[in-house]
Amino acid sequence: MGRSAKDLMETLKKFEEEQGKSFEYFSLQNDKDTAVVRFLYDSLEELDWYVVHEVQINGKKRWLKCAEDEACPQCRAGQKPKLKVFLQLEDDRDPGELKIWERGQNFIPKIVGLLERYGSLIDRKVEVERNGKAGDRRTKYNLYPLDAEEDFDIDDLTVERIELCGENGFILEKSIEDMELILNGSYSIKQQNENYTQNEDHNSDARENQLPKRRNRSDIEVF
Repeated sequence: MGRSAKDLMETLKKFEEEQGKSFEYFSLQNDKDTAVVRFLYDSLEELDWYVVHEVQINGKKRWLKCAEDEACPQCRAGQKPKLKVFLQLEDDRDPGELKIWERGQNFIPKIVGLLERYGSLIDRKVEVERNGKAGDRRTKYNLYPLDAEEDFDIDDLTVERIELCGENGFILEKSIEDMELILNGSYSIKQQNENYTQNEDHNSDARENQLPKRRNRSDIEVF
């Protein structure tokens, strides 16, 4: 007896969950580089923020979701957790491709400020400007929100947000037992999605001269 369409779709879902969906890292390489992006958030509640540990698995750097209590093996071992926001966006330089922008706690008030002011960010684009030379840890970013698009239709979006955190996700959510195995270096992921490993060079792949004409900064709010 042949297998049904339901069987096929359930198998497809299983493979997607195990292998993950593809995305690229967003970056700006040099001082004053800019890009126009669309943040894929309709409200503050949708923002992808996590308390995480940076760990090594299969020789690769990964993000591991902190248990956020006294049971966390990484915390008990003295590994300080980090507060991170992983912004899902579409970059005008690469339309139709999902990108992830990893930011730390100092940046969080900027994106929260945008969401609190405008509610949804899906119907407007934002110009991102880098202030800092390549490799400078003091680099900061300005956000210049553009006008809302009056004729915007969410059904016209060519990219969708994905679930970042899960058993085999971009951000690993593991049992205490597995977290202990990760801590002592004996945990292994057999089929590791390369997109889910931290790319140490993802801040050095920006391209120049691929942006639409910039608006007058005097007419744009800065965050």
